[in-house]
Amino acid sequence: MISSISTRSVRDWRSNEPGAWVIVLMPALSAFLVSGPTWNSVWLLVLWCLCYCVQFSAARWAKSHGRARYRMPMLVYAALLVCAGLPFVFRFPGMLWWAPIYCVLCAGSLICAWRRREHSIPANICAVLASSTMAIPVASLGTHGGDAPALAHLLPFGQSILPPLGVEIAGAYALTLFGSVLYVKTMIREQGTRSAILIRAKRARPGVLRWSGRRQRFGRPRPLLRRC
Repeated sequence: MISSISTRSVRDWRSNEPGAWVIVLMPALSAFLVSGPTWNSVWLLVLWCLCYCVQFSAARWAKSHGRARYRMPMLVYAALLVCAGLPFVFRFPGMLWWAPIYCVLCAGSLICAWRRREHSIPANICAVLASSTMAIPVASLGTHGGDAPALAHLLPFGQSILPPLGVEIAGAYALTLFGSVLYVKTMIREQGTRSAILIRAKRARPGVLRWSGRRQRFGRPRPLLRRC
């Protein structure tokens, strides 16, 4: 009894979707490595991990429609984020330009969780945009994040707000992750449909042909007992 309660309490503090960590961290980590690691970008990566901890705990609380069981992890992660994030905002006040965008994306994610549609396409779009966009502020803190590659002339703002390297990484990940979301959703929805049945039939055809050829080679199976 005690072990089951402790196991359940541990699960309340961690995400039950390990694959989500890959989607959340890959764009930011790519920008971190490509733009040149610095202590400030490490600081932002830690804050981004805390942001995801707040998001998944708040989404779990919203999905349960306010159960007290999921309130404590959300409040603790939010307190840690505030303590670690306030000095960062005072040091880099320009990062507040990204606050409205992430507030909208977080609100969309929580609304989907409240309606228990956290795996819907709108919820996945919010997650993809949030994780992909994080490559831009991370790249702006890199050692050579302000270098101007091929897309520099397309940026409407200065490189300090939208570093071209971060924009390229964010755009590439946004297209890739959104395409993978549509692919997975299509594969799930096609389960049991005519197209999925035809695909499975085509895959099973070589095995059927091998079995029929083996049957023709050895002939029909003879009965063990014959009638007298």
